[in-house]
Amino acid sequence: MYHLLLIGSDRDYQIWVTQDATPLLRKAIITYKTLPGSPQYTAILSDWNFNPSITADTFTFQPGSESIGIELLPARDNQSQP
Repeated sequence: MYHLLLIGSDRDYQIWVTQDATPLLRKAIITYKTLPGSPQYTAILSDWNFNPSITADTFTFQPGSESIGIELLPARDNQSQP
């Protein structure tokens, strides 16, 4: 297993990657150095599936029965506004 440490000014990143023929990300830790107490976010990754069965309707938006539409304002040119 490879363990990589990436150091930034605001955050540090640690990642663990397998040494298999197909390297897989197994663990990631992000340390937020500028927040009080330097909290960390940890993700453990497993059960990779490289042949998922996903149908096209998985990505089709289907609003709920009580959803309502809202009017969107057109984008304005910020260059001409103070």
